[in-house]
Amino acid sequence: MEIQFSRLSPIIITKHLAIMFHWSLAIMIALFHKNPFTALSYITILVFHELGHAFLVHLRKLSIDGLSIYFWAAECRYSGFEISERDDIIISWGGTLGQLLLLALAFPAAELFPAFKDSVSYNMFVAVNIALIAWNLMPMYGLDGYTAWKIFSIRRMVKKAKVQGLDKQPAPTKRDILQREGIIKSDYLKY
Repeated sequence: MEIQFSRLSPIIITKHLAIMFHWSLAIMIALFHKNPFTALSYITILVFHELGHAFLVHLRKLSIDGLSIYFWAAECRYSGFEISERDDIIISWGGTLGQLLLLALAFPAAELFPAFKDSVSYNMFVAVNIALIAWNLMPMYGLDGYTAWKIFSIRRMVKKAKVQGLDKQPAPTKRDILQREGIIKSDYLKY
């Protein structure tokens, strides 16, 4: 692992993943200078969230372009030749899974280290983490819930396709959806 600095933004680079911590995180750490563990715990929650997305991107055999952690948000950038709507839906659940993993690790850590249970970090990893999971799963544009809850419409479409005998067709790609909605034109010209 290598750490590089680019305009006050340290970038952690491994063989398969680059994580960029935006300079605005320094503002958050400065705001919580009396208890920096609050800021570091929040950053840890964001990193686990984005690593959850990255894990599912990897499982879907897509390319991870990088993770960016900002003051109030984070993002997982990924690409692939054919990214289907199903891929987007599955990957959108990754952040929640990453945060649930952190939550699951917090409970045994509190049993092993009793002082941790009374710490700010424990409260962040439990209470704030649960609140962020709930917030992020709201079906609003820009949050994971906007895409994640489409899983039920996909399940209905798959069930309907099986009834109609169309289940052998591949899932629609982003390109197919954009063409269907008229956002992009098709690859061929009609004469």
